[in-house]
Amino acid sequence: MYASVSMSNHASLPDKLRELREQGFMAFKMGWGPFGRQSKTFDESIVRAAREAVGADVLLMEYNNIFDNSAARADLNFRYRISLLEGVGRIVAWLDERDRIHDQDEPAVYDAIIKAWERLVER
Repeated sequence: MYASVSMSNHASLPDKLRELREQGFMAFKMGWGPFGRQSKTFDESIVRAAREAVGADVLLMEYNNIFDNSAARADLNFRYRISLLEGVGRIVAWLDERDRIHDQDEPAVYDAIIKAWERLVER
């Protein structure tokens, strides 16, 4: 089990991580806020402060605006070639063609995502 922590107030992040570590958490998923929006040096300072706060024996994970590719556009001159809707459709088709979509007892959020996707496709 991991603790999910927002980096929106990065100055207080180390204290929050220490508090959660004291509660027994050994893995942390951090994201949002300024991470990935200012500079590599700034991002490294956030990660360094987080690592110093919790120690080397815990897992640190980062998530950041899953559909935001502004850093790729800025740093790599990335440009869209297909829409998000078409891209998701291609992934679903690829998985379906290879029988990689399984009916299992998954969390309810997956059903909600699929239903939302189906509504978008119907438009």
